[in-house]
Amino acid sequence: MPIPTAKELKKLAKACREAGIHYFKSADFEFTLTGVAPEKPSKNKFALNETQGEIESDSLTEEELLYWSTNGGLPVEIET
Repeated sequence: MPIPTAKELKKLAKACREAGIHYFKSADFEFTLTGVAPEKPSKNKFALNETQGEIESDSLTEEELLYWSTNGGLPVEIET
């Protein structure tokens, strides 16, 4: 069996999954399949990436603003 094209390989992988075959080997190539087929990528160019957690920002937090407005707790030198 010669090395298949991408379309033929996709059909072969689908047939192997349906038959419960996880490992395939021929004289020219071999592959191992996971239990689930990979998800197809979205064709929507404007799809938003999902973010996890908070987004970092250069702005100061409320607590940082409080310390900034009070000189950050640093000792103040008083000139006489």
